Amino acid sequence: MAIILYIYIDIYINIIDLSRNNLIGEIPEVITRLIQLIALNFSWNKLTGSIPKKIGNITGLERLDLSNNNLSGPIPKSISSLNFLSHLNLSHNNLSERIQSGNQLLTLDDSSIYADNPLLCGFLLPTKCPGDEDHTSNSSTSGG
Repeated sequence: MAIILYIYIDIYINIIDLSRNNLIGEIPEVITRLIQLIALNFSWNKLTGSIPKKIGNITGLERLDLSNNNLSGPIPKSISSLNFLSHLNLSHNNLSERIQSGNQLLTLDDSSIYADNPLLCGFLLPTKCPGDEDHTSNSSTSGG
């Protein structure tokens, strides 16, 4: 049986925990209008698509768990504007490209946040992103 996620907008919602519900489909962009939200947990479902680009609009978000789904694409740049974020788990998805590393994300320095996303690269991961310089080889060849 397929479960489709519909969200009624209510500005007074503070916590959404729909973990382990076999939800399918994409995370609706409308979730980013819940500006009073402090915790969002969609872990252990079958969600696909990308993380909403405007996730950073939920400015008071402290906890975000999207782990163990089938999410793909890059981590949105707006996630780095979540200044109150103290818990993040994006592991076990199919996310790709460079990990955002600005602002509050610099304090979340546990690589397990991003585990099992083989196409992710950059901050906290041993996989370098295309265009990243290898400072070790540059310093050894630039000395004349």
